[in-house]
Amino acid sequence: HHADTATERSEYEFLYPVFTYDRFGTEYAARLFQFFQINGSTTVDDESKKRTTIFPVFFHQQSTNPTNGYLAVLPFYGHLRNRLFRDEVHFVLAPLWVSSVKRDVQTDNVLFPFFHWRHGAGVRGWQAWPLIGSEKKEITYRINNLDEKEVVPGHLRQFLALPFFMREKTGLGTENGVTNHFAFPLYGQTRSPAMDFTSV
Repeated sequence: HHADTATERSEYEFLYPVFTYDRFGTEYAARLFQFFQINGSTTVDDESKKRTTIFPVFFHQQSTNPTNGYLAVLPFYGHLRNRLFRDEVHFVLAPLWVSSVKRDVQTDNVLFPFFHWRHGAGVRGWQAWPLIGSEKKEITYRINNLDEKEVVPGHLRQFLALPFFMREKTGLGTENGVTNHFAFPLYGQTRSPAMDFTSV
């Protein structure tokens, strides 16, 4: 057991990793073998959340804000928010159909991860992995914290028989755009205002 009263933090461990319990202010998490987990928190706007997870088959969240509640039971059906490194995830009979959203870009998968279509925030792309794929992001703009308009760089990514043939342009719309061409293991090329690189 470890406690820090100054930060309102406490930790308990019993035959680690059999059982652990952590609390930090209004946040808490109890874990059994790191696979079964119950945690909760209260946000600054008084929204209470409670999560129950049996990884990787069951995910459930209760919230005083109904839009933040979710339930997912793999592989049958589910909807998740802010889990698995995505803002939202929907699936039916995974991996048959999986749809996810991350930073306003939606990716729809059929037979995940082999076929997908991607769109949103200036992005358009598709792939039949690992055979062929293409993705293009237009140059877009956003307002930063100083209320200034700034460029969000674009990119173009294409592959054929990954990882053997790849073409990529990044930093489009900036002063240091980078172009890469690879025919692995025979040839590699990188071109940018800051660097030229060729490998044969």
